[in-house]
Amino acid sequence: MPRVESSMFVIGNLRSVGIVDNGQIYHGTYSAKFEDDNIVGAVAHYWNYNLVLQAQTDLMALCREVVKGSGRPIKVIIGPNSQVQFVKNALEIDKSNIQMDETERRKRNER
Repeated sequence: MPRVESSMFVIGNLRSVGIVDNGQIYHGTYSAKFEDDNIVGAVAHYWNYNLVLQAQTDLMALCREVVKGSGRPIKVIIGPNSQVQFVKNALEIDKSNIQMDETERRKRNER
C-alpha cells in the first residue's frame, strides 16, 4: 500500500489477466523480492515491451531476471524517476531504443 500510486500499471494488469504471460494484451512476466511473506520489490515486463519498476532494493537483479524470463526487448521504462534513471544507466540503454522518456513533474502544493 505505501507505493500503490506508482504501482497502478502492475495492479491493473494483474487484475485484468492474473499472473500469466502468454504474450497477449496485459500479460507480463513478473519478478519479485520477498522478505518473510511480504513482497518488498517487484518488476514486470509486459507484452508491449514496457518494463515497470517498483523496487527499493535489488532492482537490477529483478530487472535482469524479468527480462531474461520474458525474452522481450525493453522499449519503455515506467516507475519512480530515481529507479528509471538507475536502470537506464545500468543497462546502458541507447536513447534511440526508448519510445518514451518523460518524467512526471508535480508542484509541491499539488501532492
